[in-house]
Amino acid sequence: GYSKKIYAHFDYMQKGLGNGSCGPGTISKYLCPTSGTYTFGLRFTPLASLTDGIMPAPSATADMIIRHDRTTETLVCEGNLKAGTEFSIYDMGGARLAFSRIDAPAGNTALSTRNCPKGSYIVVVKTERGSRTHKFVK
Repeated sequence: GYSKKIYAHFDYMQKGLGNGSCGPGTISKYLCPTSGTYTFGLRFTPLASLTDGIMPAPSATADMIIRHDRTTETLVCEGNLKAGTEFSIYDMGGARLAFSRIDAPAGNTALSTRNCPKGSYIVVVKTERGSRTHKFVK
């Protein structure tokens, strides 16, 4: 069947049910940490509970860990990085601020964010088999 209504569920750091409040604010034990490396899940649910051709993320970038190190002001990518893998950092206006290309297989790489002012950024990792996009905050 065909459904024109599809719900996107972004599961990120869920702790318990509801918002964990017993009053005007969230109880401190239910607040998410402000540092560390996190993952998220993205689920699509059609209204009629039927899938409509949604493909999984490319496996070429699924095993990479991408994080921003605030201490050294670098964006770090770890994993089985193949030659030709490209990394770009963009501001929210779409301007590319940094670029790096791996010339030989590596276990990690880093891009400096020292010249980037505090704010939100997008990093795009491109391989021969797909791309992966992340948002990070400096």
